[in-house]
Amino acid sequence: MTPLAKKHWQLFKSQKRAYWSFILFTLIFVISLFAELIANDKPIFVWYKGNAYFPIFQNYTDATFGGSLPTYADYKDQFTKEQIRQNGLIIMPPVEFSYDTINYELDAPAPTPPSLTNPLGTDDQGRDVFARLLYGIRLSVLFGLLLTFFSSLIGIFVGAIQGYFGGKTDLFVQRFLEIWGSLPQMFILIIVSSIFLPGFWSLLIVLLLFSWTSLVGVVRAEFLRCRNFDYVKAARALGVSDMRIMFRHILPNALVASVTYIPFILSGSIVALTALDFLGFGMPVGSASLGELVAQAKENLSAPWLSVCAFVTMAVLLSCLVFIGEGVRFAFDTRAKRSFNESVYKSVPQEKTQKLLSVRHLSVAFGDKTVLHDASFDIQKGQVVALVGESGCGKSVTALSILGLLSNAKVKGSVQLNGQELIGLSDRTMQKIRGRKIALIFQEPMTSLNPLHKIKKQIAEVMQIHFGKVNQARIFELMDLVGLKHDKGRILNSFPYQLSGGQRQRAMIAMALAGDPDLLIADEPTTALDVVLQKQILDLMKDLQKKLGLSVLFISHDKKTVSYMADRIYQVKKGQVRPFVPQKERANHKKISKPTKNVLLTVHDLSVFYGKMEALRHIDFNLMQGQTLGIVGESGSGKSTLANALVRLIKATGNISLCNQNILQLSDKKFNALRRDIQIVFQDPFSSLNPRMTVAQIIAEGLHVHSCKTDAASAVKKVLHEVGLSDEFMNRYPHELSGGQRQRISIARALILNPKVLILDEPTSALDAKNKDLILDLLDKIQKKTNISYLLITHDMDVVAKMSDNVMVLKDGRCVESGPASTILSDPKQEYTRSLLSASFFN
Repeated sequence: MTPLAKKHWQLFKSQKRAYWSFILFTLIFVISLFAELIANDKPIFVWYKGNAYFPIFQNYTDATFGGSLPTYADYKDQFTKEQIRQNGLIIMPPVEFSYDTINYELDAPAPTPPSLTNPLGTDDQGRDVFARLLYGIRLSVLFGLLLTFFSSLIGIFVGAIQGYFGGKTDLFVQRFLEIWGSLPQMFILIIVSSIFLPGFWSLLIVLLLFSWTSLVGVVRAEFLRCRNFDYVKAARALGVSDMRIMFRHILPNALVASVTYIPFILSGSIVALTALDFLGFGMPVGSASLGELVAQAKENLSAPWLSVCAFVTMAVLLSCLVFIGEGVRFAFDTRAKRSFNESVYKSVPQEKTQKLLSVRHLSVAFGDKTVLHDASFDIQKGQVVALVGESGCGKSVTALSILGLLSNAKVKGSVQLNGQELIGLSDRTMQKIRGRKIALIFQEPMTSLNPLHKIKKQIAEVMQIHFGKVNQARIFELMDLVGLKHDKGRILNSFPYQLSGGQRQRAMIAMALAGDPDLLIADEPTTALDVVLQKQILDLMKDLQKKLGLSVLFISHDKKTVSYMADRIYQVKKGQVRPFVPQKERANHKKISKPTKNVLLTVHDLSVFYGKMEALRHIDFNLMQGQTLGIVGESGSGKSTLANALVRLIKATGNISLCNQNILQLSDKKFNALRRDIQIVFQDPFSSLNPRMTVAQIIAEGLHVHSCKTDAASAVKKVLHEVGLSDEFMNRYPHELSGGQRQRISIARALILNPKVLILDEPTSALDAKNKDLILDLLDKIQKKTNISYLLITHDMDVVAKMSDNVMVLKDGRCVESGPASTILSDPKQEYTRSLLSASFFN
């Protein structure tokens, strides 16, 4: 079992009701599988005249056991029983009736109440109710499992095709599903069942005609969501086929949502068969059927044991499945139930200063590992306090522990807001504080904003929760405050994906301010933005802080950013919080270019269109062997569009010459052979790695795709060593790695194919300062060793200065300036380039 599977199983087991329902349901089903050994009118074993017989598996004639008839033996006949006992041994099941055995020795007319002979009584035909229940449960559950399996298989396949390819394929399937779903299913099932002789397999096929649609929508949504993730793009860049991407990369991740529905689909399948049997259109008359028992209970109200048995059986089975479904949902829900130290600390005496937040001796542990040690700091009213440190040092843990948002963590110490102790408060009480007294701004607005709700609804929701009503005038005022006054009508009625990165971040700040909080926690609010937008957002936050008198806890790994923002700075290192005063650094061009005449990549008149909009316009450049071309520009300037066009992840026009071949004119098959020569490393090291593949699988995939004749394990070990990682990482999953380690894995995945050109799309923007320097040093070392060429896309001028031989500046899809890096950084000719440099905080 993988570590991820173990985690899901442990979460499921933590839900006692779901766990014991699973045990009970499994136990009932397993017992029903051995129904012939428990309830049968045939012996389990017969020893007769020195020979062994197994009547439950094979029919024997009456003559076999001393009789004179050629018919099958009747083991309830006294003569047959006596013959066997006199000449050997007979072992009967505990209940000597099968589901279709009629008890002719009843003391009263059928149905008869429970007795020693028939523990649950008999039905109106004199058949044992217990035996019929036991066989009926097996039939219903097996039928439900098969129907669930086949319907899920078809539904997942159709949903995958629909979501992955989208466009006309999605539209056609969606229209078909709408028409198919509008048909009166039950009437069609009844008509078909009345025409054809019903049976197990015929009923299964008939119900399958409609039940397969249940998972299509869920899988389609997951595929639509996942198909644009970086790890899918990375697979495409390796040359992985569509079918492999669908079923090797996306499907395992999409199944997480699908699995949570399966217990409910199973319960629906059991109910469907029971309903058809009840109506008389299900299994053949006389079959072991729960539905027939329900029908008999309806017709024989004077025999309450029939209705009680039917009701209890259905109630237990369906309740177990519902509880199991709830447990599965919980197990796959990232928002696991929070568990905090329940000890409530006494209030710390207030100091004379206007202290808003007081943190004293705060410690956080996950299991046996303590990740935050004895942290203490204060935030005064109207003050900006910053926590700075590398990834994994404990910055975000500190912030989340203040709000009580850590899952399965042990929190000790004291956190007081205006004298009120927060540690140990119930979730219900904390919900009144979150958003109202303390608001949180996350790093990536695209994943923090709900993609299905418009901006206006998300801002209004905060007001509704904390004030009980929505103030429309206040919403427009907030939009003005965050600098969205000129287009606020359109933005409020837009979904997050329809906005730029800067607009999304401003909208998220507006949402945080909607509760009128006293403290604003900003967790890496500008990391994902370019330098111009970073400066704009930071200036906005400083302006809001002064206008509204907000206190701010600012979290960042960038020392220059916190120096620009904060009144007081604390450094977090290995879980220790200590005062720190950062020093400003000045960037200088450090790259020493090697003279070269070998051109590896030539781009001429490259343009990219999205519909009628030209996103990239007439781009020209050369990339020399062993050199680095830096591509800089603000968000939306066309940097990532250029990267995707170079590896043919999007359509483009013009000429891209790689190794003297225009790759835009090659077929997919011929270009896939060239993909080894041009690889890409994406911005976010976490999203670019498939979470359900091990490091070894991720790195080695390119070798398998390109049928490289080399030992994959040895090649993976070699490239891991090249990027500074040991063999022990091979069997780890992405979630077990740090940000810097994930980026090294991304680089290793590209390097294992020995490319001539490596495109680096913001390779350090998601990393802290320490990991950023380590990755840049690693890339520089690899370039010197292999003479590889880099196309470096970044908004960080420090990275440009350190790595680039030449620089090209993009604005609105056009090249506005290009040349040697030393010239561009020291003496830019364009005002736009000067604004980029000015926004980088080092001028």
